[in-house]
Amino acid sequence: MTTEIVQVQSVFITGLNTAAGQALALRLRAAGHTVAGVVTSSDEAAWYRRFGVTPAYAVLTRPGELRSAIQGTAATILVNCAAQESNHVPHIPASWDAPLADYAEALEEAAAQTQAEYLLHTSFSFAGGHLSEENEGAEDIVHAAQAAEAIALSASVPSAVLRFGYTYGPSDKAMVALREALRIGRPLNAGEETIPAGWIYAPDAAAAMAKAIEQRVSGVTLDVVDDHPQPPAEFVRMFARMQGLGVPGRVPLFFRRMLSTEVQRQIMKIETHPANTAAREALGWEPRFRNIEAGLDDLLLQWRAAMTVQA
Repeated sequence: MTTEIVQVQSVFITGLNTAAGQALALRLRAAGHTVAGVVTSSDEAAWYRRFGVTPAYAVLTRPGELRSAIQGTAATILVNCAAQESNHVPHIPASWDAPLADYAEALEEAAAQTQAEYLLHTSFSFAGGHLSEENEGAEDIVHAAQAAEAIALSASVPSAVLRFGYTYGPSDKAMVALREALRIGRPLNAGEETIPAGWIYAPDAAAAMAKAIEQRVSGVTLDVVDDHPQPPAEFVRMFARMQGLGVPGRVPLFFRRMLSTEVQRQIMKIETHPANTAAREALGWEPRFRNIEAGLDDLLLQWRAAMTVQA
């Protein structure tokens, strides 16, 4: 694995349970850096300890608890991946009622009270999309995401925002759930057929974050997506075809409303035009997996390798 960061860093990550947070933690540890982060269970803590990642327990909206956790690890780099918990494939129900601005404010306050030198905040590519009458139900989450970005960019330490497309990875529980739904033929809301969305494979998201940390880019908001935006329905079709599974048909509107939350449906209708040109220029980064087909091919390869080891 290519190492972007030469000097050893001490990094603290919120949202270790997300595809992006986990990929970043493992990447940094493989490169020899000190990594700690917030976990949500003892099982998660035990798993991360196997890789040399120090688990911490903290309520993400409480600056005092975050401050104590950060000071206990002597971290100087803070990465906020907490919001990414809902930013998985949109065909699986997700909770979009997380207090995003509160997360950002608590971490920014903790940064001001610790030895932190840099803050990297992660958000969503749809936060830069166009809201209309078609997706007015997504206003609250878009405005919350934008408010969290503004808080991060006004931090007392140098900071930047990376907006991720829908993020997927080999250890992503949402991807496992999607595979099982396809295997048993369970109806699911495949999503929009014509409105493209940004996507990013978790290792590529981690590589972009590592670049941002290395260079301490600040005062910028960058879309981190692959080269080819695709409608959510195309992601499902490709994922199914690559496994030899049946492609789900279009379910009636009544059932689509039962199979996903209203906010998810509205988010998928946001017209976005995410492009990675600015991220390439600012970070010297480019996606290794340039489209969803390349990302899914690697994901399935990782799954097959894991099954071989278990056997």
